[in-house]
Amino acid sequence: MKINLSKDIPYYSQRNNKFYPASTCNTTSMIVALLASGIQFEVPEETQAEDHLTQILESDEAWEKLQKDFPWAIKGGYSPRNVHGMLSWAVNDKLIGKKVTSFRTDADIEQIIFSVVKGCAVVVGGQFTQYGHIVTVVGVETKQDISKINKPSDVNLDDVKSIIIDDPYGNYFTDYKDHKGNDIPFSLKQFNQLTREYNDPANKYAHFFGGMA
Repeated sequence: MKINLSKDIPYYSQRNNKFYPASTCNTTSMIVALLASGIQFEVPEETQAEDHLTQILESDEAWEKLQKDFPWAIKGGYSPRNVHGMLSWAVNDKLIGKKVTSFRTDADIEQIIFSVVKGCAVVVGGQFTQYGHIVTVVGVETKQDISKINKPSDVNLDDVKSIIIDDPYGNYFTDYKDHKGNDIPFSLKQFNQLTREYNDPANKYAHFFGGMA
């Protein structure tokens, strides 16, 4: 059985973003996750959604919130758009107006797959590039009967054939020479290796959306 939550939406590339195209994998992936999860939002006319989200995160209000809630980021020289908690704030409080996403540093692969099975995309961070990168998990292919999956622990990892991602920078398997990163399948082993945290390989940085938020 194969699930692809982004099959009916266009591919979103960060390369054509107006602001910081080399580093807006974060805002682009958040927009993809919203669309793939069926969460509606509005942006100004003739403005790309990911550019609008980036502008929110570069606003004076965002910098003030960063100073107040994440002083370590200010000391570290980080922009609001480079802080996971700020991404959640920009989406929940400013773009949507209610909580539709939540960030975790201890997500596991079963929770990510369960979210996708239930129709909610997941944004994850990983070592897809030398400097780190953020992508959206939009699908899974498994031999398991997904109608019988009612909680994360029901996921049978042995049955998983691939994890499907939308990568805003392109195709990882071509060293990003192919700029289209739509519906790229990763084996479970490949995905886990690229998204594991160094301090605890079982944990992943992940933004959950919709009913899984």
